[in-house]
Amino acid sequence: MSTFNGRFHESSLGFISVDNFIEDNLNSKVFFLSHLHTDHMKGLNIHFICTLMESKRFLYCSQVTKKFLIKKLRICIGHENIIGLEDGLPTRIKIPDLPLFEVNTIPAGHCPGSVMFLFESPDVTVLYTGDFRLPFCDLPKYKALHTINGKVKKIDAIYLDTTFAFPKYLQFPSREKSKNELVNIVNQWLNKNPNNQIAIIPTACYGLEFLLLELAKAIMKKLYIPSSILFENYSYIPEFSDLITSDSDSTNVHLS
Repeated sequence: MSTFNGRFHESSLGFISVDNFIEDNLNSKVFFLSHLHTDHMKGLNIHFICTLMESKRFLYCSQVTKKFLIKKLRICIGHENIIGLEDGLPTRIKIPDLPLFEVNTIPAGHCPGSVMFLFESPDVTVLYTGDFRLPFCDLPKYKALHTINGKVKKIDAIYLDTTFAFPKYLQFPSREKSKNELVNIVNQWLNKNPNNQIAIIPTACYGLEFLLLELAKAIMKKLYIPSSILFENYSYIPEFSDLITSDSDSTNVHLS
């Protein structure tokens, strides 16, 4: 659960709000959304989008998150005030009477469209992680974290998600172990009777995609997606196109 208040302590980036769109943050000059989980979307509703339009301000996020957000909020107008950032490409942002800064996105591995933001102003470099799952072996491939000659950039401040920074999570299971456990449980149930129903109850709309994909491939069955919006959003993900269905009678594996 995110407890970040949305504002940076660094004065040269003090006009930015990230993942928080209530109270004093509404006075910010520019906004950023790391991913589409509700604890990072406080105050982000259709009224907020209308406020952006009226004040000619902008919300930046990944391309995938923009598509999901438009569907979630049923946004008919104001698309131009939501800017989808290209992954790995730096974007320079200049707001009148405020310092120029650059933002780059880094895949966060948390859910579809989730990103970390690297902010660089003339006097400070700040990394905002949001929720993330980042294997150490992947770090060298992220160009945003390196200079043009390959050296690791100096980062002055990191705003770090610490949701699982507790001793009880030292043995946090890997994705591979979690996948194998889930596949084993489902196979045991199907081996008892191939017509047994499988109900998968997610704790959030997004974030289980790796497990769902691996499960569908392992048991060679499509997943029924009941929500038309979720089905359409999953259709944006190429890996899902042949593994999901909106026909509840065509499979006995249902996302509840």
